[in-house]
Amino acid sequence: MLGGIRTPISTTVQFADETEDFVPQLEVVETSETYGKFQIAGLERGWGTTLGNGLRRVLLGAMPGTAITSARIVGQQHEYGSIPHMREGIGEFLINAKGIRIRARSETTQKVLTLYASGEGEVVAGDIKPHSVFEIVNPEHHLATLDSGEGELVVTFGVEKGEGYRAFDHEDTPGHGVLPVDAVFTPVLKANYEVEGMSGRLSGRDLLTVEIWTDRTVEPIEAFRTAANIFKSKLDIITAQPETEDRPPTDEMSDLLDTEIKDLGDELSSRIINALSRYPIRTLGELMRFTPETLKQEVRNFGEVSFRELHNFMVEKELWPPEEAEAVDEEEQQP
Repeated sequence: MLGGIRTPISTTVQFADETEDFVPQLEVVETSETYGKFQIAGLERGWGTTLGNGLRRVLLGAMPGTAITSARIVGQQHEYGSIPHMREGIGEFLINAKGIRIRARSETTQKVLTLYASGEGEVVAGDIKPHSVFEIVNPEHHLATLDSGEGELVVTFGVEKGEGYRAFDHEDTPGHGVLPVDAVFTPVLKANYEVEGMSGRLSGRDLLTVEIWTDRTVEPIEAFRTAANIFKSKLDIITAQPETEDRPPTDEMSDLLDTEIKDLGDELSSRIINALSRYPIRTLGELMRFTPETLKQEVRNFGEVSFRELHNFMVEKELWPPEEAEAVDEEEQQP
């Protein structure tokens, strides 16, 4: 009775990560000025989600860029007023100004843009006076509407570099007549990722697909690479081995390292103390573990003036080596 039954041939399934080593490959599936689709094939199981989630968070929250941070409107002292012959209130105008997208071609000490518009009609970002360094990439962006030939709008915008998104900090009150603007530094408008299991020779491995939409200030492939470098720099904090001296720290040095940042009001500005405390960095010992460049990338709302002040303080206390400060100074002096 059993003569017609065939015994199945015994087979062994081999997954890609159980055979020869395979190096994951990056493929640019599609790219344009504002959209990019990228795939990394052959990632070990689980790494697709690990990398995809981390890269997405960096793309949306930590990418560097240039943005409007303040506005000085001729004839206006606060955001609750109105401008004659302008349909929008000042508050709405400032919200619209937040959408101006700026590409910085190089460094500059002149960090202002000027807008002058008069007569009846729509006022757009393209009406801002051209600048040798800053380029408005969305000149069609609506700012306001003047409904009379007598209408006039004169604005000086403050421009800064930063990362991610920065809401106006009410502790740092601007000068008289300067209206704050929430800054959208990140050039990435949207980012998605998807992980699929692969088949065939790469069965058992992950295929990671990442989609990126940018605001035209940076190409998607460049944004993807920048996000990867930022991600890697955070891991370098863990792998870096701090230099240690053979002799134990003196009691005086131990006391210095235990000094809390909040108690340095006589030696550091309140802006520096607030920025470090919010990170949070509590003591000078914790601060000393950061290299200058890592600190600059890590701490939000840290301007160049504050950064140089902290450098001088740390070098004076012999908590950062002078050569690192000198290297940063040379970097800042480059055009």
